[in-house]
Amino acid sequence: MWRAILRDQLCVSEAEFWACVKEGEVPERSVIRPVAEAAVPAQVVHTLIHQVGMPEAEVAAMGRDEAIARLNRFWTEGA
Repeated sequence: MWRAILRDQLCVSEAEFWACVKEGEVPERSVIRPVAEAAVPAQVVHTLIHQVGMPEAEVAAMGRDEAIARLNRFWTEGA
């Protein structure tokens, strides 16, 4: 179980782990996962398409913040 934790969760070898613990050597990790942009909530997409009347392709091209801002504009200004 220990080896699985090192390999799957910490992504280090046993030697790298103990070098970090004993000597403070931070292991080099080869996989850097970029933080994905948050998706547009499904209810926002649905409302923009079915209540605001926007084309599906236009909504699909929007980012999360843009879609929420557009929906807020619809609710406050009616446009």
